[in-house]
Amino acid sequence: MASEEKKSTTLEELSSKLDLIMKRLDTLEAIILGNPDYTELATSLRLVRASVSLYGERAFEKQLIKQGMAKDDAKRIGAQYAALKDNTENAFKQSFRSRR
Repeated sequence: MASEEKKSTTLEELSSKLDLIMKRLDTLEAIILGNPDYTELATSLRLVRASVSLYGERAFEKQLIKQGMAKDDAKRIGAQYAALKDNTENAFKQSFRSRR
């Protein structure tokens, strides 16, 4: 039982840290996009964001597998999560851009 709680806590800590990193990347992106002198950095920042996001998805899948889920099911859930997250982020960004 303690092992299950430790796994859950570890996953929560990882998720919290990745969320914080993504929020910081959002702030950096807003600064970069707001200043025309820095627009060439936007591509690099997007690559960093994609890398962090991919790491989080893989860690999520690995944790599901460790807890007994079939590998194919974990990958499918990871892919569905990634698609949902991307769609939500894109909708938010589109809404934000249309307000400018």
